Amino acid sequence: MRIPAAHVDVGVPRDHFFAYITDTAKVKQWQPDVIESRALTDGGFQPGARWRVTVNEPRRGRFDLETWVIAVTPNERVVYGMDEPSASAEIEYRLADIPTGTRVESEANFRLKGIMKILTPLVRGMVTRKFESRLKLLRAAAEADFVSH
Repeated sequence: MRIPAAHVDVGVPRDHFFAYITDTAKVKQWQPDVIESRALTDGGFQPGARWRVTVNEPRRGRFDLETWVIAVTPNERVVYGMDEPSASAEIEYRLADIPTGTRVESEANFRLKGIMKILTPLVRGMVTRKFESRLKLLRAAAEADFVSH
């Protein structure tokens, strides 16, 4: 299930935004369902790096998911994968300079599992809304982080 590209304009320089989005210690600032994130590999944020993330969602409860870095082009692009009990996904962020900071364009491809496959038409809107809301939370958190430095 492809989630259409969405974008936000973030009022911080591109290099700061890139540093923010690749700092896994900050994921809880813009992903409110995340309880804990712990590295499974050494070496930092680079292709092949993996993390185990524990989330607690209101309707689904607490569960673990695994994320990994697929591709990174510093200050331009980040692609990561995610696998959890009901879905897997590939999510991409592309960054571009704009006069007021950084334009962040993101899109995702979700592959639903099990019974969720059957429910794809029903959950598409919900998944799209959540994806777009996380992009707005990311903007707010990155801007707050920039101001605090």
